[in-house]
Amino acid sequence: MPDRSQFVIRHRRNVTRQDTTLMTDASQQSRVALFYTIFAVMLAAGIALTVIGPRLFTIGTTTPPEMTPVQPTDGDFNSNAVRIITNTDDWNAAIASGRCVLFVNCDWNVAMVAFRQPFSDFAAWSNDNTDYKTISITLDADSKDEMWHTIQDLWQDNSISPGGLKTYGGAGRVVWFNDGQVIDYAWCTEVLEVDKLKSRTKDAFQ
Repeated sequence: MPDRSQFVIRHRRNVTRQDTTLMTDASQQSRVALFYTIFAVMLAAGIALTVIGPRLFTIGTTTPPEMTPVQPTDGDFNSNAVRIITNTDDWNAAIASGRCVLFVNCDWNVAMVAFRQPFSDFAAWSNDNTDYKTISITLDADSKDEMWHTIQDLWQDNSISPGGLKTYGGAGRVVWFNDGQVIDYAWCTEVLEVDKLKSRTKDAFQ
């Protein structure tokens, strides 16, 4: 008759081997799953860096659009209709009498660049159809020359706000004069279209 104790021992050994095998398989599966998880995370990170990385670099190394430097020249207006004022004598002569429209330009703001062409078109129309004088001054925030101080005095004398960082020194203002007196003013973004500029000007001078 077989020894029952030996049968039990052999059975327990078989069970132990099966448990060990199962544990080994589970451990291997866990390691494989962990490997694929790490691989997927690394792959996703690589894709993200490829897509987003250049944008982050651009954001960190370029000037914001509204402050993008644009080198000013008289040709920026693409028109000879706009009179560019560069000294106080010409300034005083331009606004002393008659009806005059001033655009305070600058070289660091995209909104000002966008307004130059409409103002040029408006100036050409004015010269052909009215007696309006259209003039422009370019503010230089670095040198703060005589025209910079002249414009700051204009704001102060007429209680006109020079604006904030994006319109530093009052750049972007359009001002209407009648015989040397300020009769109206606006930001260029308010009259960005030629028709709006014409309408605002007619209302100011009526």
